[in-house]
Amino acid sequence: MTGPHVKRAVVYALINSLCNTPNIWTSYLYRNAAPRYILAFAVDLAAAVGLVFFAGATWWYLRRQNRKIEAGIDLGSSGPTKLQIENGFRYQL
Repeated sequence: MTGPHVKRAVVYALINSLCNTPNIWTSYLYRNAAPRYILAFAVDLAAAVGLVFFAGATWWYLRRQNRKIEAGIDLGSSGPTKLQIENGFRYQL
């Protein structure tokens, strides 16, 4: 079990709504500048750089959390339970 059903339902709704917002605003990036869509390509490049940055930050954060688990440091109420840790829980990297 990964959490309460209500919490998961809210998170799925939030992810779904945020991931569908580009359908609204991306059409405004492609103005009458064919074949040079500089604004659209700049946004694509910024998104790619942001993806690499946030993927690295997530990897670093989860590695740090795994080290805390191995050291026996409590991760609080949002971390894994004692039973999960006893069963060998680790964040996937």
